[in-house]
Amino acid sequence: MFIRRAIQRYLRRRRSDSTDSSVEAWKYRLKLFREWCYGIDLKRVGELRGLDFDEYYEIRAGEVAPVTLEG
Repeated sequence: MFIRRAIQRYLRRRRSDSTDSSVEAWKYRLKLFREWCYGIDLKRVGELRGLDFDEYYEIRAGEVAPVTLEG
Protein backbone atom coordinates (compact mmCIF):
# COMPACT_ATOMS: atom_id res chain seq x y z
CA MET A 1 0.00 0.00 0.00
CA PHE A 2 1.26 3.47 -0.81
CA ILE A 3 2.25 5.59 2.19
CA ARG A 4 -0.14 8.39 1.20
CA ARG A 5 -3.06 5.93 1.08
CA ALA A 6 -2.14 4.39 4.44
CA ILE A 7 -2.09 7.84 6.04
CA GLN A 8 -5.51 8.67 4.57
CA ARG A 9 -6.95 5.41 5.91
CA TYR A 10 -5.46 5.99 9.36
CA LEU A 11 -6.85 9.51 9.59
CA ARG A 12 -10.28 8.42 8.35
CA ARG A 13 -10.48 5.70 11.00
CA ARG A 14 -9.35 7.99 13.81
CA ARG A 15 -11.75 10.80 12.83
CA SER A 16 -14.79 9.08 14.38
CA ASP A 17 -13.38 9.00 17.93
CA SER A 18 -11.13 12.08 17.94
CA THR A 19 -11.46 15.84 18.02
CA ASP A 20 -10.92 17.86 14.87
CA SER A 21 -7.84 19.47 16.41
CA SER A 22 -6.30 16.06 17.14
CA VAL A 23 -6.91 14.89 13.58
CA GLU A 24 -5.39 18.09 12.19
CA ALA A 25 -2.31 17.66 14.41
CA TRP A 26 -1.86 14.05 13.24
CA LYS A 27 -2.39 15.14 9.65
CA TYR A 28 0.42 17.69 9.95
CA ARG A 29 2.82 15.25 11.62
CA LEU A 30 2.06 12.51 9.11
CA LYS A 31 2.59 14.97 6.25
CA LEU A 32 6.12 15.54 7.55
CA PHE A 33 6.66 11.80 7.81
CA ARG A 34 5.33 11.22 4.28
CA GLU A 35 7.62 13.92 2.89
CA TRP A 36 10.58 12.33 4.67
CA CYS A 37 9.68 8.91 3.25
CA TYR A 38 9.47 10.28 -0.28
CA GLY A 39 12.76 12.12 0.28
CA ILE A 40 14.53 8.81 0.90
CA ASP A 41 12.63 7.14 -1.94
CA LEU A 42 10.19 5.09 0.15
CA LYS A 43 6.79 4.95 -1.49
CA ARG A 44 5.07 1.93 0.07
CA VAL A 45 4.41 0.98 3.67
CA GLY A 46 5.93 -2.45 3.09
CA GLU A 47 9.30 -0.87 2.31
CA LEU A 48 9.59 0.63 5.80
CA ARG A 49 11.89 -1.06 8.29
CA GLY A 50 12.06 -0.55 12.04
CA LEU A 51 15.32 1.30 11.64
CA ASP A 52 13.60 3.80 9.33
CA PHE A 53 11.24 4.82 12.14
CA ASP A 54 14.17 5.23 14.52
CA GLU A 55 16.04 7.36 11.99
CA TYR A 56 13.01 9.58 11.42
CA TYR A 57 12.51 9.97 15.16
CA GLU A 58 16.15 11.01 15.60
CA ILE A 59 15.89 13.59 12.82
CA ARG A 60 12.67 15.03 14.24
CA ALA A 61 14.10 15.03 17.78
CA GLY A 62 16.77 17.46 16.63
CA GLU A 63 14.16 19.80 15.13
CA VAL A 64 11.45 20.07 17.80
CA ALA A 65 10.89 20.19 21.54
CA PRO A 66 10.65 16.78 23.27
CA VAL A 67 7.00 17.35 24.21
CA THR A 68 6.14 17.75 20.51
CA LEU A 69 7.55 14.31 19.69
CA GLU A 70 5.49 12.67 22.40
CA GLY A 71 2.22 14.40 21.39
